Amino acid sequence: MRMQTMLAHFGEETFHGAVVPPLFLNSLFTANSFDEMKQSDAPYRYSRMGNPTTDMLEKKAGGAR
Repeated sequence: MRMQTMLAHFGEETFHGAVVPPLFLNSLFTANSFDEMKQSDAPYRYSRMGNPTTDMLEKKAGGAR
């Protein structure tokens, strides 16, 4: 694999066996209960606070949180 190819795919994760990482266009995410939604360690609640697509972009750009 050439260096350009490795750099293009750096930081990618696989989601459900997808070849290309999917775009998550939704703005809201669900929770099983209100208490689960209040937890500060919940990964995704509202897209302005976190989204799998923007997280992948941040990892590729080198600004992983």
